Amino acid sequence: MPLRESKSHTGQHPHYTVEVGRLCAAWSFFEFITDRIIWAILKVDHKIGSMITANKDMQGRWSLIVNHAEPHVTASEMAMLRKINSSLAIVANDRNIIVHGQIMTKNPSGQSYAILSRGASAGKWHPLTSEGVKVVMTNIVKLSYAARDIGNAHLWLEEKPTEKIVSDWPKPLEGFPELPVDRLKSPG
Repeated sequence: MPLRESKSHTGQHPHYTVEVGRLCAAWSFFEFITDRIIWAILKVDHKIGSMITANKDMQGRWSLIVNHAEPHVTASEMAMLRKINSSLAIVANDRNIIVHGQIMTKNPSGQSYAILSRGASAGKWHPLTSEGVKVVMTNIVKLSYAARDIGNAHLWLEEKPTEKIVSDWPKPLEGFPELPVDRLKSPG
Protein backbone atom coordinates (compact mmCIF):
# COMPACT_ATOMS: atom_id res chain seq x y z
CA MET A 1 0.00 0.00 0.00
CA PRO A 2 1.45 3.43 -0.86
CA LEU A 3 2.45 5.80 1.93
CA ARG A 4 1.81 9.48 2.07
CA GLU A 5 3.01 12.17 4.42
CA SER A 6 0.81 12.60 7.47
CA LYS A 7 -1.47 15.61 7.57
CA SER A 8 0.40 16.78 10.68
CA HIS A 9 3.38 17.54 8.41
CA THR A 10 1.36 19.36 5.78
CA GLY A 11 -0.34 21.91 8.02
CA GLN A 12 -3.61 20.07 8.54
CA HIS A 13 -3.65 19.00 12.16
CA PRO A 14 -5.07 15.58 12.93
CA HIS A 15 -6.96 15.10 16.16
CA TYR A 16 -3.94 13.67 18.04
CA THR A 17 -1.57 16.62 17.47
CA VAL A 18 -2.67 18.51 20.59
CA GLU A 19 -2.34 15.33 22.66
CA VAL A 20 1.24 14.85 21.42
CA GLY A 21 2.04 18.36 22.66
CA ARG A 22 0.58 17.53 26.07
CA LEU A 23 2.60 14.31 26.15
CA CYS A 24 5.79 16.29 25.44
CA ALA A 25 4.97 18.74 28.25
CA ALA A 26 4.35 15.83 30.64
CA TRP A 27 7.72 14.27 29.74
CA SER A 28 9.47 17.61 30.23
CA PHE A 29 7.94 17.87 33.72
CA PHE A 30 9.09 14.31 34.49
CA GLU A 31 12.64 15.19 33.38
CA PHE A 32 12.58 18.33 35.53
CA ILE A 33 11.47 16.41 38.62
CA THR A 34 14.01 13.65 37.92
CA ASP A 35 16.91 16.09 37.65
CA ARG A 36 15.92 17.94 40.82
CA ILE A 37 15.74 14.69 42.79
CA ILE A 38 19.19 13.62 41.56
CA TRP A 39 20.73 16.99 42.42
CA ALA A 40 19.20 16.93 45.89
CA ILE A 41 20.26 13.35 46.65
CA LEU A 42 23.82 14.08 45.47
CA LYS A 43 23.77 17.45 47.25
CA VAL A 44 24.93 19.45 44.23
CA ASP A 45 23.71 22.74 42.77
CA HIS A 46 22.15 23.04 39.33
CA LYS A 47 25.46 23.84 37.62
CA ILE A 48 27.17 20.67 38.84
CA GLY A 49 23.92 18.71 38.64
CA SER A 50 23.47 19.67 35.01
CA MET A 51 26.91 18.31 34.20
CA ILE A 52 25.96 15.02 35.87
CA THR A 53 22.59 14.57 34.18
CA ALA A 54 23.01 16.32 30.81
CA ASN A 55 24.29 13.32 28.87
CA LYS A 56 22.19 10.66 30.57
CA ASP A 57 18.90 9.41 29.22
CA MET A 58 16.06 8.93 31.69
CA GLN A 59 17.03 5.32 32.40
CA GLY A 60 20.55 6.46 33.29
CA ARG A 61 19.16 9.19 35.52
CA TRP A 62 16.83 6.79 37.29
CA SER A 63 19.68 4.35 37.82
CA LEU A 64 21.45 7.18 39.65
CA ILE A 65 18.39 7.79 41.81
CA VAL A 66 17.89 4.13 42.69
CA ASN A 67 21.61 3.64 43.40
CA HIS A 68 21.92 6.69 45.68
CA ALA A 69 18.51 7.34 47.27
CA GLU A 70 18.30 4.58 49.87
CA PRO A 71 20.00 6.46 52.75
CA HIS A 72 17.70 9.44 52.17
CA VAL A 73 14.23 7.85 51.87
CA THR A 74 11.89 5.50 53.72
CA ALA A 75 11.54 1.86 52.69
CA SER A 76 8.16 2.53 51.04
CA GLU A 77 9.57 5.52 49.15
CA MET A 78 12.50 3.39 47.99
CA ALA A 79 10.04 0.75 46.78
CA MET A 80 8.19 3.43 44.79
CA LEU A 81 11.45 4.77 43.30
CA ARG A 82 12.30 1.23 42.18
CA LYS A 83 8.79 0.83 40.72
CA ILE A 84 9.19 4.07 38.75
CA ASN A 85 12.58 2.86 37.52
CA SER A 86 11.24 -0.54 36.44
CA SER A 87 8.26 1.05 34.65
CA LEU A 88 10.41 3.55 32.82
CA ALA A 89 11.61 1.33 29.95
CA ILE A 90 8.09 0.66 28.68
CA VAL A 91 6.87 4.23 29.18
CA ALA A 92 9.99 5.71 27.53
CA ASN A 93 9.65 3.35 24.56
CA ASP A 94 5.98 4.28 24.10
CA ARG A 95 6.87 7.97 24.33
CA ASN A 96 9.68 7.56 21.80
CA ILE A 97 7.35 5.85 19.33
CA ILE A 98 5.03 8.84 19.44
CA VAL A 99 7.57 11.66 19.69
CA HIS A 100 10.38 10.30 17.48
CA GLY A 101 8.44 8.04 15.13
CA GLN A 102 7.86 9.04 11.54
CA ILE A 103 4.13 9.56 11.23
CA MET A 104 2.74 8.01 8.10
CA THR A 105 -0.74 7.37 6.78
CA LYS A 106 -1.74 4.18 5.00
CA ASN A 107 -4.10 4.54 2.08
CA PRO A 108 -7.03 4.07 1.68
CA SER A 109 -7.94 3.82 5.39
CA GLY A 110 -6.40 7.13 6.41
CA GLN A 111 -5.16 5.55 9.68
CA SER A 112 -1.98 7.23 10.97
CA TYR A 113 0.93 5.14 12.21
CA ALA A 114 4.18 5.97 14.00
CA ILE A 115 7.23 4.07 12.76
CA LEU A 116 10.68 4.14 14.37
CA SER A 117 13.79 3.41 12.34
CA ARG A 118 15.91 2.13 15.25
CA GLY A 119 15.60 0.42 18.59
CA ALA A 120 13.39 -2.45 19.72
CA SER A 121 10.35 -1.00 17.95
CA ALA A 122 12.08 -0.32 14.63
CA GLY A 123 10.00 -1.13 11.58
CA LYS A 124 6.81 -1.82 13.52
CA TRP A 125 3.69 0.13 12.63
CA HIS A 126 2.08 1.55 15.77
CA PRO A 127 -1.45 2.92 15.27
CA LEU A 128 -1.50 6.56 16.32
CA THR A 129 -4.75 7.70 17.91
CA SER A 130 -5.67 10.43 20.33
CA GLU A 131 -6.71 7.80 22.88
CA GLY A 132 -3.39 5.97 22.57
CA VAL A 133 -1.41 9.18 23.04
CA LYS A 134 -3.52 9.98 26.13
CA VAL A 135 -2.69 6.55 27.62
CA VAL A 136 1.05 7.16 27.21
CA MET A 137 0.74 10.72 28.56
CA THR A 138 -1.19 9.45 31.58
CA ASN A 139 1.53 6.85 32.26
CA ILE A 140 4.16 9.61 32.19
CA VAL A 141 2.10 11.76 34.55
CA LYS A 142 1.71 8.83 36.97
CA LEU A 143 5.50 8.41 37.13
CA SER A 144 5.99 12.17 37.49
CA TYR A 145 3.51 12.53 40.33
CA ALA A 146 4.92 9.56 42.22
CA ALA A 147 8.42 11.06 41.93
CA ARG A 148 7.14 14.55 42.74
CA ASP A 149 5.41 13.36 45.90
CA ILE A 150 8.65 11.82 47.20
CA GLY A 151 10.62 14.90 46.17
CA ASN A 152 8.17 17.21 47.94
CA ALA A 153 8.20 15.08 51.09
CA HIS A 154 11.95 15.71 51.37
CA LEU A 155 11.82 19.36 50.22
CA TRP A 156 14.00 18.44 47.24
CA LEU A 157 11.88 20.35 44.75
CA GLU A 158 11.69 23.77 46.38
CA GLU A 159 12.25 26.61 43.96
CA LYS A 160 14.90 29.16 44.75
CA PRO A 161 13.98 32.70 43.71
CA THR A 162 15.93 34.03 40.77
CA GLU A 163 16.38 37.46 39.30
CA LYS A 164 17.42 36.13 35.92
CA ILE A 165 14.39 36.63 33.68
CA VAL A 166 15.06 36.35 29.97
CA SER A 167 13.15 39.10 28.22
CA ASP A 168 14.41 38.75 24.64
CA TRP A 169 13.33 35.16 24.05
CA PRO A 170 12.57 33.52 21.65
CA LYS A 171 14.09 35.05 18.55
CA PRO A 172 12.81 34.12 15.09
CA LEU A 173 15.30 32.65 12.63
CA GLU A 174 16.24 34.93 9.78
CA GLY A 175 17.29 34.05 6.26
CA PHE A 176 14.76 31.24 5.79
CA PRO A 177 11.69 31.24 3.57
CA GLU A 178 8.48 32.33 5.27
CA LEU A 179 6.02 29.54 6.01
CA PRO A 180 2.58 29.69 4.45
CA VAL A 181 0.07 30.89 7.03
CA ASP A 182 -1.99 27.67 6.77
CA ARG A 183 1.00 25.66 8.11
CA LEU A 184 0.93 27.63 11.35
CA LYS A 185 -2.77 27.21 12.12
CA SER A 186 -3.75 25.55 15.37
CA PRO A 187 -6.38 22.83 15.34
CA GLY A 188 -9.94 23.79 16.10
